[in-house]
Amino acid sequence: MQQGTPDRRPWILLIVFTIAAAVAITTAAVVVGRTTIDGTPMAVGANGAAQAASKWRHGAADMPSYDEGVAAWTAGDLFVVLNDEHVSAYAQADGALRWRIKPPEGVFCGAGTAVVQNRVAVAYGGGCAVAALLDFGMGSFVWQQPFKTPQYDDKPAKSASLEIIEDTVVVTQSFGMAGLEVATGRTKWSKPTPPDTPEKGLHCRAKDAMPQGRAVALLVTCLNSYPEFDLAIVAVDVAGAVTKEKTLVKPIPTTTIVPAWVSTTPPVIFLDDADDESAYLMLDDTFTPTARVEAGNYETGLARPQMDFNGDDASGSLHSRMRALVTDGLLVTVTGVAPALPSSIVAFDLKNGEKKWETPAAEGDRFMAPVAVDNGEIIAEVAPPDDDEGPQQVVRVKPADGALTVVGTYQMDDDPKTKGISLIAFYEFFWAGGVMFAAKGDYNQYAGALVCRFG
Repeated sequence: MQQGTPDRRPWILLIVFTIAAAVAITTAAVVVGRTTIDGTPMAVGANGAAQAASKWRHGAADMPSYDEGVAAWTAGDLFVVLNDEHVSAYAQADGALRWRIKPPEGVFCGAGTAVVQNRVAVAYGGGCAVAALLDFGMGSFVWQQPFKTPQYDDKPAKSASLEIIEDTVVVTQSFGMAGLEVATGRTKWSKPTPPDTPEKGLHCRAKDAMPQGRAVALLVTCLNSYPEFDLAIVAVDVAGAVTKEKTLVKPIPTTTIVPAWVSTTPPVIFLDDADDESAYLMLDDTFTPTARVEAGNYETGLARPQMDFNGDDASGSLHSRMRALVTDGLLVTVTGVAPALPSSIVAFDLKNGEKKWETPAAEGDRFMAPVAVDNGEIIAEVAPPDDDEGPQQVVRVKPADGALTVVGTYQMDDDPKTKGISLIAFYEFFWAGGVMFAAKGDYNQYAGALVCRFG
């Protein structure tokens, strides 16, 4: 039996907020061009910090429209953003467009998480069945090749994960997998998503995939006894062989599991559901759970970690960046992402799941995500109560005790005609070269900052 597609975005409050903001928009035409500002402080925010405009930004007037984000990367001097309709490379320094490519057919629907030798693998086309190797330096495809993976009832897939591991692009696509030559794109192997085999039939679907050394680590839901799902955690090497496998029978008391990797080294996963049974699981090297952190309910507990950059069509097996990271033996995540909820950044011990510290945001502000680790400190993004109507903050947090230092305060979009449009929950954030970059997953024709740089 084919599994349904659970809702990955339990953002009821955000949806209400978005509708309210849209209604408030005037019907007058809004024209927002690319703005380059030297970072000179412009105002003083409510918290007393100097407030500057974003260094550069591109709004809806600066680029072709799209529906949803797929992936984004920082590499060399570029910030590369992939959505369903085009992939664009911007100079990190000034936001100049270096190149832009549209899919030769259909839409872009898959990508990998890691840039390898300035290249990534992407997928496009009907059934998400064409792979391409994209070279950032050339701004073009090295090769484009069709591929085929086993799928339930031969129904076309909507998305794919494509990770470059040594000489192979390992494709994970719902009920099936494939291995492609990095040099040519030629298919080396194709198989059902393990633990399924051709003899068993297809009842296991990959929900997330990330590199782990010489393998790709998969989170797979298997419908073994309707309506309950088991979770298989599997490592598959470049030859398609299973090197590690662990099955957790009914890991949370729900009929719906949406698993996601927080980290594969060390292995930490998040199990999401539509109710209040979500949890983080810390695993050992054999994928055996060693500790657990209950997430609680959405309003008062830990924020659901998936960023909302990817839309429903691009969710599938494609990895979504998380509102959590692992560093110094800690799991670091946030609470209260939705407007009007108390918000904090919080750390748990990876060994036993005990809370180590919790640092609240200023009243009304919201921690959106821990973004990166830089010089031993956690870089995090803080949003104001009214999204782009107020300044964004970039902060440093010490892993030892949660002590916080403000790096800078920036106005993402200072055009009064576009306020309320750039809901921060739908951005992904990237830290590179000591500055923050952001890309918005869901397109809005009024948005003045779909891609931008702070600082």
